[in-house]
Parts: sequence; structure tokens; C-alpha cells
Amino acid sequence: MPIIAILKNLNAENKIANNTLIFTNKTESDIILKKEFDKILGKNFINTLTNKKKDGYDNRRIDSTFLKKIIDFNQHFYVCESPVFIAAI
Repeated sequence: MPIIAILKNLNAENKIANNTLIFTNKTESDIILKKEFDKILGKNFINTLTNKKKDGYDNRRIDSTFLKKIIDFNQHFYVCESPVFIAAI
């Protein structure tokens, strides 16, 4: 995923502060680089789970309603997903 390289580069340049990463996965064990992103992004690393309910996670898919609660659509942001998902938001 290109976003991983972008975020690692921003962190190396101490420019990570205003960035948020939102992932959806089936289970907590599916979250890639969880420890690393928890460390560099803290509360700005947001995960949802779709298969198992677990404390600390929203149990849902990411959709436009969820994103509108988190993202200011007047700023730049990246979406790494299928064209169908992107069209839906």
C-alpha cells in the first residue's frame, strides 16, 4: 500500500502530526503494522472491525457517514480502496 510509505516518510520528517489513518479489517489480528501505527499515530490510528465485536473498535464497515464524523472533507485526504467504494463516498 502506497499510504504506508507516505506515512513512514512523514513520520521520518516529523510531519505526521495532522495525519489520520483509518483501516477496516475483519478481526484485530488482520490489522497490518498495528504496533507501528499505534506508536506513530496514536489516537489518529482508527480501526473498525467487521467480523468480531471487540472493545475499543467500532463494529462496522467504513462508509460516508462514518468518514464524515472523522474527516474534514474540505481538506486533502487519501482513500486507498476499490473504485466502487470511492464512488460510494
